[in-house]
Amino acid sequence: MTNIRSPFEMVFDSIADRYDGAISLSDLSLNDAPLVGVNGAFLKLTGYAEYDVIGKNCRFLQGQNSSSRAKSLLAESVARRTPIVTCITNYTKAGVSFANLLFLDFIVDDNGHEYSIGVQNHISKENWRNEAEAARFRSTNVLSLIKENTDRSFAMGKAWQSRSVANLVSSHLKALRAEELHLSAEKQMQYSEQLLKRVSQRMIDLDKR
Repeated sequence: MTNIRSPFEMVFDSIADRYDGAISLSDLSLNDAPLVGVNGAFLKLTGYAEYDVIGKNCRFLQGQNSSSRAKSLLAESVARRTPIVTCITNYTKAGVSFANLLFLDFIVDDNGHEYSIGVQNHISKENWRNEAEAARFRSTNVLSLIKENTDRSFAMGKAWQSRSVANLVSSHLKALRAEELHLSAEKQMQYSEQLLKRVSQRMIDLDKR
């Protein structure tokens, strides 16, 4: 992480650090859209240290077998600021390839800085269908949590409230992980909606203080 964090980057940090999947943040307002935030799960998945990746465009994960189509789709997504889900072959620091089901979304903070948020999911060939569904559930939920908390944090602008939100998000992410393997797709969506409503209500309560 960089030493000076914007309010949005601090919101990202508070959620990413408690999320057990790989997630990254790139600043699109800077030249070549460098990474400005990653969590421990990202480092574990890719084998890189934080100092290896911060300040670099995430293209370093691509390699010989990364498909041209996937790369083109990602480039178009970034150019148009359009969310995308795609599977691309990426490589660890040791050169080992893995299938990455990538969820990419975008956000603009209250200072006009544009960011992309990437949620990386290692998918195996043997059980890709079930893993992809679980990855979709996790990824869409954590992206929604970041956006919900960002909107409220911009309005509040108090550091102590960010800590309260971080604790709240942590408890909900734990509940999400406990439930996801036991719910149908329909129940997953209902659970997701309920989770976001609880987070939003807590943010409203904090805003009134």
